[in-house]
Amino acid sequence: MKGPTRNRPVVKVMKVSCILLPLDGSEASAEAMEAAKSQAVQHNAKILVFGCLALDDLLSSGIEVSPLTFSNIYQEKEEKFVKYLHQTVESLKADGLSVTFSLSQGRATDEILKAVEDNEVDMIVMATHGRSGFQRFMVGSVTEGVLRRAPCPVLVVPCSKKS
Repeated sequence: MKGPTRNRPVVKVMKVSCILLPLDGSEASAEAMEAAKSQAVQHNAKILVFGCLALDDLLSSGIEVSPLTFSNIYQEKEEKFVKYLHQTVESLKADGLSVTFSLSQGRATDEILKAVEDNEVDMIVMATHGRSGFQRFMVGSVTEGVLRRAPCPVLVVPCSKKS
């Protein structure tokens, strides 16, 4: 006769085939990229590098400019950001990873969640800037918004340097 059977919880292995990596060009984003690389290798998953051009950033700067000047500033910001995303994609590909990228406009939290839905993302790997107090109140927390509403696991990578 066998000994007593134990009630063991059934552990499901999480299948991760697509990892969303939202980037903003910050040092914190670079740290999240390293974590995403590790997860992609571990799960043999592709990485979707995602960037969002948030008009809120430009509009909330408090600087009054003409529409033409605003357009020029926005275009310059967009060109730099797209170049950064392309460089990031090429760097990840050079490491042997499967990588695509997507660029969006709008509120970062909403656009990240839309990208999750549109691309059948299984995991989000993103940075947190470590802001607190008044700065967090004024800037908001994209990471917190994603954490609260994401339909998939979110790996939050803290920035080693507080901003």
